[in-house]
Amino acid sequence: MTAEALQICTFRIDDFYFGIPIHRIKEVVRSSLEAPVPGAPAAIRGLINLRGELMPVVELRRCLRLAPAEALEEPMNIVLDEPEDKCAIFIDEIGDVIWVQPDQFEPPPHSLKETTNGLLRGVYKLDGQLLLELDVDALLHMPMVRAGR
Repeated sequence: MTAEALQICTFRIDDFYFGIPIHRIKEVVRSSLEAPVPGAPAAIRGLINLRGELMPVVELRRCLRLAPAEALEEPMNIVLDEPEDKCAIFIDEIGDVIWVQPDQFEPPPHSLKETTNGLLRGVYKLDGQLLLELDVDALLHMPMVRAGR
């Protein structure tokens, strides 16, 4: 790997293959029971207590305007490494940590920004598939995630 290579943690939401740079992730944990919060923003599933630390769980499907998930065998949460905006992202399935190269990356077409709620940072062209990089900063600042925080 070159010095410019980046490690990405991959995951699935529905049939979509996403990734987040590993340096933005604190840990990946099995989804635990969330406590609903009355009046919470639309994309917040509820709160979890992770080793004594309360944090909201973001339902990425809602942010991306996808249908609710059917019963998932092993839903997971990706806990973001954000000191000011502690939260977890509810996902369907965790994947592998992979290395990507800068020359594999392309920004998304402008026409897609609105359809993905601006959550797509770009796309990595991998052998046989495309990896959509989630824009963590855009997610954390969405009104449907941020309201009241």
